Parts: sequence; C-alpha cells; structure tokens
Amino acid sequence: MAHSRELAKIAEEAFAMLEEGIAKKKARQPLIPQAPPQKPMDCFEAAKAYGGMLMVDFHGRNFLAAKPPLPWRSPLPLARFN
Repeated sequence: MAHSRELAKIAEEAFAMLEEGIAKKKARQPLIPQAPPQKPMDCFEAAKAYGGMLMVDFHGRNFLAAKPPLPWRSPLPLARFN
C-alpha cells in the first residue's frame, strides 16, 4: 500500500505543477483588441467609398484564348550543291 500512496502523492504534485503552469500561461497572454474582419473591396467600391475616379480600358484586352508560342528550333543546315 505504501507504493500506491507514493504514486498518489506524486500524481497530486504533478497535477498541481501542471495547473500552476497553465495559470501562468493564461496570465501572460496580453489582451489585444482586434478589429472585426472587413469585407474586401473591389476597385469599383473603393472608388465610390473614397470619392475617387475609376478609369477602365477594355479595348486593349484580348478576350480570346491566345495561342501558345511555338517552341524554339535551331535553323536547319543549308544544303550544299557541288
């Protein structure tokens, strides 16, 4: 029975140390007020909210899928006629 009493005493000390460490950890955390997350703005909403002007140019855009560039090949050797 002495063995189980020693184990119980060790367990009590271990749990006390654990609770003490958790209490210290909680006390160390600084309380920083955080702003609530905001919805991201697109360019149109930003121009309206801040009184700006938005200029959009749709003429230079190619809406069709562009062809991929051809892979580079070395030039073929010229034929020799003797």
